[in-house]
Amino acid sequence: MSGASEALWDNLTTAAPLPGGWWPLRLPDGVTLPAGSYQRISTVRPVTHSGGTEWAARRYQLAIYSERYAEGVDLARTVAAALNGVRETWDGWDVSAMLRDEAEDIDPEPRGLFRQRVDVMLGTEAP
Repeated sequence: MSGASEALWDNLTTAAPLPGGWWPLRLPDGVTLPAGSYQRISTVRPVTHSGGTEWAARRYQLAIYSERYAEGVDLARTVAAALNGVRETWDGWDVSAMLRDEAEDIDPEPRGLFRQRVDVMLGTEAP
């Protein structure tokens, strides 16, 4: 896990805790619900005429899994609100922006769980 991903995990567990916790990529079997997963989708680094910069825009996808649809929707809104407009230092990473890029409902997956997806952009500068 990258430093920025670890910083995001630390912040999610504090600012938007879920009973089953937050997990990288997918939920483990038998996890308590509701629970969430996260993954980095892409990283874009601006380049100037004099070279690269330490700043990066990282796109993360968060998924909230629940047994009841309405509960998942409420939790997705809570998570998005907790991350909206963050301008802090997380584990040495200067987080300059956290923007909700997209949110959507996903049809129940094979386990019969409802999943809410929240895409966020995390602007960071390496420590």
